[in-house]
Amino acid sequence: MKRIIVGLGIPRVGTSHFCELLTNIGNLMTYTEVFHPHGAFGLQNRTEDIEELSNYAGIEFSSIFDEHLISWLHKHLGDFCDFALNRHYGLNKYLFFKVFPNQVDDDLIVGQLLQRQDILVVIFYRRPIDTYISDLTAIQMGVHREVDTTEFKLSLSIDEFMWWWLDRNSWYLKINSWIRHFDIPHVVVRYENDILARSDLTLLSFVKKCKDIGVYLNFDSINNGGLEKQNKQSIYKQKVKNWDVFLSQIRSTSNIQRLYNYFPDIGDK
Repeated sequence: MKRIIVGLGIPRVGTSHFCELLTNIGNLMTYTEVFHPHGAFGLQNRTEDIEELSNYAGIEFSSIFDEHLISWLHKHLGDFCDFALNRHYGLNKYLFFKVFPNQVDDDLIVGQLLQRQDILVVIFYRRPIDTYISDLTAIQMGVHREVDTTEFKLSLSIDEFMWWWLDRNSWYLKINSWIRHFDIPHVVVRYENDILARSDLTLLSFVKKCKDIGVYLNFDSINNGGLEKQNKQSIYKQKVKNWDVFLSQIRSTSNIQRLYNYFPDIGDK
């Protein structure tokens, strides 16, 4: 039986908003970004979970920023899954958390997560250029959520964008390879089609996709509508100071498809 739902994607593809929406699903325990290198943010405001995990690991963890906790989680992905399942088994809940590139060693993702028989993978996609602009804006402003960035404008470098694209593309190629090799059940969530939809439609679509592969999530109504879109500007020229020059350079190198085409997309199964 599939009990663990692992979200794989990259930053700025809408996973934070999606995770907020998942709190509306009654039989899903959402741990979000528990394997972040700077803190076990999925355990924030969960003091009892940290205490129980301390007992489970035999190590005293003081907070989500405890270096021993972060280190233990990054070496014991499978043990954390077992702990969380056992802790919430009586509640008959599914578990969800997300993993981004370079947060955990690939060998551990494969060996301790993807070879489990109780795993379902959710792959998140967004148009590369929108993801890149959002990522760069967050880095330059030093904020990653719940801040209106509509008035902020940046400049783009074609060399930096191409490096970013190649790095992220390699991550999605790995995801596709792992899923095919281990024949892992999975669903796809696309920012433009799914996450930008009305909140209840986003959840209904996700619940249906999961049901089609044997995972039965309970969703009745919206109590948490998720996060507001940070940048409400839809015109690239209003987001990027040098958009015309950047676009011309992209076209001159015959890489226009890298702006708008999704990274390698394996599709739903």
